[in-house]
Amino acid sequence: GFHGTFLSLVIDLPEAGMKDLSTRHVLRLETLLEAERPLTVYARLNLRCGPNTEQIAAELDQSGKPAEVEFDLAYADFATDQLDRAWIDLFFENPAMNRVALRDLTLSRVVRAAY
Repeated sequence: GFHGTFLSLVIDLPEAGMKDLSTRHVLRLETLLEAERPLTVYARLNLRCGPNTEQIAAELDQSGKPAEVEFDLAYADFATDQLDRAWIDLFFENPAMNRVALRDLTLSRVVRAAY
């Protein structure tokens, strides 16, 4: 069986989703998460601009259905004109002896409201 302390899943963002991405955007990840036993799940957004990678991590809020996390890019330090790859890592803590199912994983982006 599995003996690790965490399990990770990598999800690449499509080029169309990265087009014109800027610090004015908020990315939102939603999924239906089912597990036999409760477990902690973290999501980390990675934005690669040349040799540099900006990372934003947050715990997936599982209090509602669907589970969700938001990444406010206003706090990210990345060159919007040099973004060449973006991906999300999902980390499942202590997944041993636990059946986990992800369904209907959706990533969306919106422009933050102006004040």
